[in-house]
Order: sequence, then structure tokens, then C-alpha cells
Amino acid sequence: MLAELDPLHQKTLPDFLVTARRLGIAVVDIRSLEPVGDKFHYRNAAGRLLPIHRIYNRAIADELMARDVTLPFDLAHPWDVEWAGHPNWYFLISKFSIPWLSQAPAANPVVPPAVFLSDFLSAGGRAQLESAAVPLPPFAGPQTTYTELLLKPLFSFAGKGIQFEPTHADLEAIPADQRSGYLLQQRMRFEHTIETPHGLTQAEIRILYLWPDGGELTPVLPLVRLGRGKMMGVDHNRNQEWVGASAAFYPRQD
Repeated sequence: MLAELDPLHQKTLPDFLVTARRLGIAVVDIRSLEPVGDKFHYRNAAGRLLPIHRIYNRAIADELMARDVTLPFDLAHPWDVEWAGHPNWYFLISKFSIPWLSQAPAANPVVPPAVFLSDFLSAGGRAQLESAAVPLPPFAGPQTTYTELLLKPLFSFAGKGIQFEPTHADLEAIPADQRSGYLLQQRMRFEHTIETPHGLTQAEIRILYLWPDGGELTPVLPLVRLGRGKMMGVDHNRNQEWVGASAAFYPRQD
């Protein structure tokens, strides 16, 4: 079954409905899951309690916290269920890994240089960005503006909380005990390259990978998003046309 927070009012409801129809699975609000022992259960339309063996999880912990949702069970408990995307994965991968991937010896030119805010303000993070050739202005007090940096909360989603061109005052306004939950990343600028009836549009290409147990990481599906805002996504491209999801094709390899 597919679990999401308030799925009937999510922007991705059409995707949920198609998934449910194609795979023959239920779409269930995560708040309605009923634990019995170490097993999860849900009630179908007739009210019958059914066991859950595998969860396609779409619920994001950040949204649960932002909406002050209290689940009727402990999400961290080792439940007897197979997760297709455990909630912990979002915290493990996501933006948290970028500072580690952008530093030596793992540094890679495709990973934008980034440091944790706590390191930038107290432990040599500025020097790390400068050594990666990120242009930074000389420090001139609280009004210093970092035009080439983005301030990002680590565990947000859909671009929420991202601040362009933060000032030093903005950085220091974040309480010291919360700074490890933010990163400063070099800003990447999109190029407008796709011609549309409404002018040139920028594109973001994402690749879906499958990584089965005991198998290899394999690219299987491209997703293209078009937009003309500072960031991609519906919330940042409102009232615009020829933006949103699109398709990508690549040569078949036999």
C-alpha cells in the first residue's frame, strides 16, 4: 500500500491514483495505520482490517513536524514490514551528504561545494569554500552579503526554507544549537535553453535509479522539469505556462 500524509489533498494525488490503479494497491493516510503487535494494518472501504506487508512510503518527516502531526505509533520502531523508501532514508541521503561529497578525497566536480553552517561560522568552513574556488566577499560585518551562496535547511523539502544571497546577519540569526541543521552551498544557475511559445525555459533532468538488494544501482527513468523561476517545482513557477513535468528520451542500448 501507499502511505502519505493527507493524500487526498496532496498535489501528487493524480500520481497516487494512477499508481493505485496500475498496481492494485491502496492509498492510505499514514495517520490511519493501525499497529497490532509488530504488524501494520489498515481498513479498506468496507471497514475490514487488513495486514500490510510492504509500504510504498510517501510521508516526509519534515512535513509531519511542520504540521505538528502526532502519529498513533512510533515510526522508529522496527515494524515487521518492508519499506519501499523508509522515512529514515530521507535524512540519510538528501542534502546531508552534500558537504561530505564535495570535500576531499570524495570531492567531485558534479557536486556543488557546500559546508555546514556551523562549520562556516566557527570551524574553517569558509576556507573550505574558498579552496573550492567559490567566490566569497571579504567580511565587512553583519551586512556582508553572500551572493554566490544558498542557505538551506537540511531536512526540508520542495525548496522550503531556502534563502538566496543570505547576509552574515541572516546566518548568525540562526541559533548556535541549530546551525548544524543548515548548509551553505554554492549557487548553481540554470541556463534557459528550451524554446517555448512563452520564451526560453530552463530544464532540470532527474534520473530515477533502482537498487535492488544484492543488485547494482541502475538508471531506469528520466524526469524533466521545466521552469523559469529561481527554483524548480510548482510552488516556484506559479502563473506560468509551459512549465512543469516533461519527458526525456535516450538511445536504447542493447
